[in-house]
Amino acid sequence: MLRARLVHLPEKAQCHRHAHHQLVIGLTGESNLSIDGLETRLESGCVAVVPTQSLHDFQGDPSNQVWVIDLDRDSPELTDQDHPGQPAFARLFEKPRVITLNKPVRDLLWHYRDQMENIPQANEVLSYHLGAAIAQLTVANLDEQTVAPRYGRFRVERVERFIDLNMHRPIKIADMAREMCMSTSHFQRRFRRETGVSPRQFLIRRRLGRAESLLREGMLSIDEISQRVGFCSQSAFTNAFRQRRGQTPARWRDQVQSRDKEDGTA
Repeated sequence: MLRARLVHLPEKAQCHRHAHHQLVIGLTGESNLSIDGLETRLESGCVAVVPTQSLHDFQGDPSNQVWVIDLDRDSPELTDQDHPGQPAFARLFEKPRVITLNKPVRDLLWHYRDQMENIPQANEVLSYHLGAAIAQLTVANLDEQTVAPRYGRFRVERVERFIDLNMHRPIKIADMAREMCMSTSHFQRRFRRETGVSPRQFLIRRRLGRAESLLREGMLSIDEISQRVGFCSQSAFTNAFRQRRGQTPARWRDQVQSRDKEDGTA
């Protein structure tokens, strides 16, 4: 089996493994893959190499489209010592990796996509030849190009904005991951790596930071503030606040307002 397919990755992360090798090549939108721990955000012309039996999770935003090239592990390109491309193909699928294709190849991928989409019923022959061409071009780029960074830029401010806009309601880790177009497991690993804290710890800190601002203003009751910043109850808010500041929200507010008043009259 050697075939090329145009695919839209699902918005909800999925995870599986299969008995064939695979190339996943970004075309449009944002797509994310984690292949045996190798995490990457697929951009246009970026290739994720998925060796046989590699556990991988994947998802994409609503606008994503990718090329998927399937290749049997017993294909001549991999097993026939007399095949001219055998050494390079074997090396390509030695391990999960990420490759950036050069511009001429990226342009060809778009041309191939147009050909595939303009043919109402693309047959197996076309799928095979496109798959073979794309795989060969990827192999050629293996020696010519620089391996892409494993991670795209992680935009913590995007998570902050999402929390701030939804602070009044319950927020799950899966909600934050979806906002970042990542699977939950991928997001949790990446978030801790970038910030040094878990998403849950970050969320609580963000809620409590906003609560402190509201306490300083002194316009709302403790119960109203706990609801405004998304705690399920006033007691849950008080417990979390005590862990952060070592005292209850009411006592902290009294001290801060008293100090602010003294500073204002000094």
